Amino acid sequence: MNARKIAEEVRRRGHEVLYVALSPDVHILEPTTIPIVSYDIPGVNNAVPMPEWRIKSTTPWRELWRGLNGIMKDACEGLVSNETAMQQMKAFGADVMLAEMFTPCSALLAHKLDLPWINHWPIAQVEPHFTSLWPASNRRLFQPNPLAYFPQFKTRSTTQMMGLWKRLENFFWYWRYALDDWLVHSDVVQTL
Repeated sequence: MNARKIAEEVRRRGHEVLYVALSPDVHILEPTTIPIVSYDIPGVNNAVPMPEWRIKSTTPWRELWRGLNGIMKDACEGLVSNETAMQQMKAFGADVMLAEMFTPCSALLAHKLDLPWINHWPIAQVEPHFTSLWPASNRRLFQPNPLAYFPQFKTRSTTQMMGLWKRLENFFWYWRYALDDWLVHSDVVQTL
């Protein structure tokens, strides 16, 4: 985990660090001398593991995404409604939050704790190629993605050097994928 390496380096430099993790994922962080606040997602212990869910499922992708968004929503609600975990995080008195941005919950948690936060993408991002592989990557993860510089998927542009027509095409595909992103993530966003 890249965030673990970052946290350990920050700790080595004399700063206080606190991990926040789902209870089933605590073992990933161990062994560590960094304190861990863990929390549960109600009903997740009975859930089918993701690899089995994907292999056994014949449902369309949109329904699979809705199921995954439901899990993300439950995880977020499980954290922000866990008074013990929230009190532990508030008592820690952090100055900043480093978050791996797979769900919108990190932004919500930072807001609830009244903390500035640093978005950390745990996979080295190579632009513009990563945006081409996953068009939502920059918009969903609050990274810069100005239309003038980052080619979008299906434009076949590989650099920021685009003429007027390429920029118009880029503009179209940006909003086309923004609509897809909204449709896929709307279930989670509505509850937040």
